[in-house]
Amino acid sequence: MPLKNMNTLTLDGFADEAAFCTFVRDVRQNDLDTDRRNRDRGIDDSRYAAGFQWPITDYQWRVDNNIPAMTFNMVPSLLRHRLGARARKRIGPKITPMNPGERYEGIAQIRNGLIRNIELNSDMTIVDSIISQNQLIAGIGNYEVSIEYSNADVFETDIVFRADSNPWSVIWDGQSTEPTGRDARHVIKETVVTRKDFKKMFPKAEAVDIGTNPGSVIVSQTSITTDGRGGVLSEWVNEDTVRIAIVWVMRERMENIALLTNGDVVKIGDTPPELFSIPDGNGGVHTVVQMPDGEYKWREAPVKYAKGYLTNGVEILAEPYEMPIDRVPMVRVPAWLINTGDRIERFGMINFAKDALTFYNYVKSDRIERIVYRNRASYEAQEDALSAEQQKLYANAHKLRGGVLKYRGAKPEQVLPPPVDQAAIIETQAAQESIYDIFDIRPGLAGGQGQTAPSGISLERQLDITDTGGLIYDEMVACAKRELYRIANQLIPSVYDSPRIVKIVGEDGKIQEAILNNPENPESIDVTLGKYATDISTGPSFETQRVQAISMIETAMNANPDIIPIALPKSLKLMNVPGMEDLIQALEKLGGIAEPTEEEAAAEAEMAEREKAIQDQMIELEMQQKEFQNQKLQAEAQAKLADAEAKLMQAETARAQAEEQVRAARANEAERFVKMDEMFERVQLIAAQTEKVYAEIERIRATPIPQPQPPGGKQ
Repeated sequence: MPLKNMNTLTLDGFADEAAFCTFVRDVRQNDLDTDRRNRDRGIDDSRYAAGFQWPITDYQWRVDNNIPAMTFNMVPSLLRHRLGARARKRIGPKITPMNPGERYEGIAQIRNGLIRNIELNSDMTIVDSIISQNQLIAGIGNYEVSIEYSNADVFETDIVFRADSNPWSVIWDGQSTEPTGRDARHVIKETVVTRKDFKKMFPKAEAVDIGTNPGSVIVSQTSITTDGRGGVLSEWVNEDTVRIAIVWVMRERMENIALLTNGDVVKIGDTPPELFSIPDGNGGVHTVVQMPDGEYKWREAPVKYAKGYLTNGVEILAEPYEMPIDRVPMVRVPAWLINTGDRIERFGMINFAKDALTFYNYVKSDRIERIVYRNRASYEAQEDALSAEQQKLYANAHKLRGGVLKYRGAKPEQVLPPPVDQAAIIETQAAQESIYDIFDIRPGLAGGQGQTAPSGISLERQLDITDTGGLIYDEMVACAKRELYRIANQLIPSVYDSPRIVKIVGEDGKIQEAILNNPENPESIDVTLGKYATDISTGPSFETQRVQAISMIETAMNANPDIIPIALPKSLKLMNVPGMEDLIQALEKLGGIAEPTEEEAAAEAEMAEREKAIQDQMIELEMQQKEFQNQKLQAEAQAKLADAEAKLMQAETARAQAEEQVRAARANEAERFVKMDEMFERVQLIAAQTEKVYAEIERIRATPIPQPQPPGGKQ
């Protein structure tokens, strides 16, 4: 991992270098003591899986007495089924954006491809195999995430996944209870090198002996070790080797964070929130959210980070460096965890089968002993029946191939060993069945005698049933892979933060190139933007899907022979058999599904270009026709508009004339009303005068008219 040049030794939380080294030695011892039983059990199980399966006293007694002590190590065969089950299933990253928008969906796809490429470059198949083997045998495995230079002559770095074949080189925080170690406050990764290599790597450092510190003491004497002892002591420094440890310590510091207008929560450092902004990729910027009261949405928050120190227990050997992640860059992969109240016990799959496997060795050795000694039978004879030379011949009778055994007097009788007990055979079968039950393996799949392994879909179904026996172990691996991808997702913004071209791997395994963080390239993608959730995607591996596809095609061809010309070439391609290319091409031509040759492809491309040119001409002609029609329509529309405008002018003129007539009519009407008022007044005056005349007439009528007197007074 490249070390950051920090110029000065930075010891967060420690007074000086001596205080840090004291801390390392103390926590290492405490963590070892806390996990002592699990580590000793795991080491004992590892030695058992390696073939040391006899108790020491029994083994030594058998060797001393020339009695068979056979070891029928079934562990590799049994683990092969579990490892094969994992190989048939694929676990991959699944990165989903927490921000809405297609842009973040695209960045999530790039991050998925980056993590798959990290797995490809890390030889993840080998890494997973090491983890699975350590988990199932020793009860624990450890993933490691590191940052390394892409090449020796560049400054660009890449994320790398690692796994140490020695699971005991990692010492976990004794107070950590989360299965993957997410809550660990520290973790120690140890490596033992020779003194010569140590001096070459660190010429200024001193390999000072600080005393012994037991790494593992096997308290049980049930296993034979390579040196004949039950345990070893691991020292920091001895006459031949020096222990180097990378100590990861979780730290926390206060940093200013702010909520942006796009929903992201980012670190703003010492920049005032009103001045902070980041480009949005479309020519604009995202700024800090401003509340209705005018305050900006920001605060000071604790941010976790992991800090690594390289030490030999006496001094710090290199500048400390840090990773911007919220947990230690090691991921624990435990096996079966059982909480007994005061501690957590950890068991690998081998631990539960040791008794059955040991019993199987005893029974098989006993049967072999009976078979071997059948030809080494003793003889009973009278005391003086055989001479010294004859006694020697009878003692080595099992080595004779022909010849005559002489005697005098009574005939010596051969004493045969007891025959192989039928009960021993039954017990051997019972022990084997117990082993299969513990590992949840069907005898047919284990290749037992007289068993015929199924094939095709039936095999897959039986294998799926067998896979359920390791569900707990597989779930622990899935949880660890989820944490591994989460760490990588957190590191991507800081590792891939500069303009560069990277490889990404799709779900189908195809490799493509992606341009990152180049603002001058419109095809570039800024992978540092946004927040993303991490999960795992599971399913059959590519090889499993290939086998299933071949089986399905064969079933379909058997059911419907008419599809053979089409389906057979596909099946042969999936088989990926060398030297079948010519046959596949011939079958494809016969079925009419052959891919064109280079000449045919060139002719088709030329024809396609001609067709495209004709189509372009047709489109251009059609566009011209449409343009002509548009112009004609526009002219007609303009003529209609002019006619409408003329009619509008006429209507306006008629309206003005009508309004004038209305005004004139209204004026005449007013004059007529005045004349009518005058006439009405005259009529009223005439009526008044008439009434006066009528009144005078009535008065006159009412007045008596004097009669004329005749002359002389006589009537």
